[in-house]
Amino acid sequence: MNVKTYNRIEDLDEIKGPAFILKHSNACPVSFSAKDEVDRFMQDSDIDFYMVVVQDQRDVSNEIEDKMQVKHESPQLLFVKEGKAQFVLNHGSITVENIRIRTRQQK
Repeated sequence: MNVKTYNRIEDLDEIKGPAFILKHSNACPVSFSAKDEVDRFMQDSDIDFYMVVVQDQRDVSNEIEDKMQVKHESPQLLFVKEGKAQFVLNHGSITVENIRIRTRQQK
């Protein structure tokens, strides 16, 4: 698992994919549950994984919304390939099984 954290808006330009971006809220129990699911999936994955903590990185979260043209929610998992969001999972739909199914569909 290759985990990276955004520090600057410019970091988004470097992601061509495939990669996952998790928008995580430190104040939301659903977000912690989603992060656990993503962590479990990523244990056996070689896909890059980026995490944005929305309370700390609001500008980056907003930039993702604008560039990927995906309405902001948290928790939110985006699968990025060729610089575009190929699929998005939100809230309780962020499960290991859903991530596996949707990722397989992208190959």
